[in-house]
Amino acid sequence: VGSLYQFFPNKDAILHALAQRLATGFAEVKDDLFDLRHAHDPLEVIIGRVVDGISHWCDVHPAYLRLYEHASGQATPSAARDRALLHEPVVTLVDRMLAARY
Repeated sequence: VGSLYQFFPNKDAILHALAQRLATGFAEVKDDLFDLRHAHDPLEVIIGRVVDGISHWCDVHPAYLRLYEHASGQATPSAARDRALLHEPVVTLVDRMLAARY
């Protein structure tokens, strides 16, 4: 544990670095999940693809859900920053997909 603090000043900095890493990793798969070329597919197909894709990604990266739950349960500025980093891209992509569809 002590060696970790050579690189990070505190726990919030560690969690933020992890959130950034996870957000970057999710960015690599989001374009496939929310491909606007499929905006007019049946809604069940879109939802299934997105839910299955995110579920698989979370299975491979279990820290994502734990970190999101932690950030959601905290009322600190650093938790809000991490929550936005993890959550806002998904909201933005869903919004973009629905706008293209309708």
